[in-house]
Amino acid sequence: MASYSLVLCTLALLAGSSVLSNSDEAFTMVHRLDANSKEIEINKNFDIQIFCRAGDRKTPLYYFRSATLRIYSAAEDIKLIKGPTPQDVYDQHKSSTWLFWIANIMPWRMRDASFPTFNTSCVGISTNQLYTARMVVRNADPWKVFLFAVGLILYFMSPKLAKSTLFFYSSATFVGAAAAALLILFLMSRMLPRGRGSYITLSVVYSIFLYFAGETWNRFEQLIQQRLPYVIVYLSLGAVVSIISCYRFGPPSNPKTLNIIQWSLQLVGLLLIHLSSDLVEVSTCLIIGLVSYNLAAEKIMYHAKKLKYRCFPPKPKFLTEEEYITQGAEETQKCLEELRKFCNSPECNTWKVVSRIKDPKRFSSFIEGESHLSDSEVMAYDSETEALEEAAAADLLTDDENGSNVTDDEC
Repeated sequence: MASYSLVLCTLALLAGSSVLSNSDEAFTMVHRLDANSKEIEINKNFDIQIFCRAGDRKTPLYYFRSATLRIYSAAEDIKLIKGPTPQDVYDQHKSSTWLFWIANIMPWRMRDASFPTFNTSCVGISTNQLYTARMVVRNADPWKVFLFAVGLILYFMSPKLAKSTLFFYSSATFVGAAAAALLILFLMSRMLPRGRGSYITLSVVYSIFLYFAGETWNRFEQLIQQRLPYVIVYLSLGAVVSIISCYRFGPPSNPKTLNIIQWSLQLVGLLLIHLSSDLVEVSTCLIIGLVSYNLAAEKIMYHAKKLKYRCFPPKPKFLTEEEYITQGAEETQKCLEELRKFCNSPECNTWKVVSRIKDPKRFSSFIEGESHLSDSEVMAYDSETEALEEAAAADLLTDDENGSNVTDDEC
């Protein structure tokens, strides 16, 4: 499948080696990227070998494309250096500091070096051991696709997630576990001596911590067998404390707090979308489009519905006689209740209303909850209704008789 295809190519030598300077000719070699290159083994003794790759043409089809240089070797002293040009990489190699050494002792950074997809860049590899270099090119990097999908979900689901109790407690659990881990580092830093040498001591401690973190990564399987239960208990304790605190104070209900949570989630989602591709122009356009749509979504939906009703007007629904009578009774009762509430409210000028009414006593009885019709009015309405029904029945009978006479004459 094209989205998960591995294009194996290594940086083969062109005709001869590229030399940085006359004095460094015997210590440095530069390899240029070739799409048709094949995997090779580096077995020559050079101080540093530099691999350069030309950027791909910018097209939306390569939105999720990635290029990674993978190093296969048993060496533990591999040092990776990135730069835009071979000369820049070589200068960094010659001026490496202890901070740069710390950045390269982590095992998850020693074996892979990613190239900018659309820009020319170089990676320098320095080691005294043999190794094999392989260029892996993916047209659809799974990690970038995952970041893009998570970013979209966070952006569009942020209004619901901000009000979700499940998301609130899940986030609190994660934050509690992370806070428990950070607490150890804080306590260790508080135990360090204060003074001029405290910063140097702190730097050395964190350097040692990073080194042992790398060793722990290499022995992760042994850690699972021997120390994982203690780690799980400690992190679980922090998560439980966080959940109890959230249960005590409850999820946020203030509208402003919910808005801040929603905006924060949307910002994280947009950041993930931006990080999901090296094609900055397209990712920026996507972000601008999402923000514009979110700000004008209500207006867009309103005008879309208005245009739909204008182009495809709904057919009017006519009421049956029974529905007409029922609706009339309901609306009449509703209006009468609204009138009673208004007359009982301070907004009603009682004396002015009473002065304009012919029967104030009847009006006061209506306000107290009695019927708005008198007995005589109800009897008159019933009599008139019966008369209308009798007249309608007589007309119907006359029409039937006339129809029968016409039929007899035709026969």
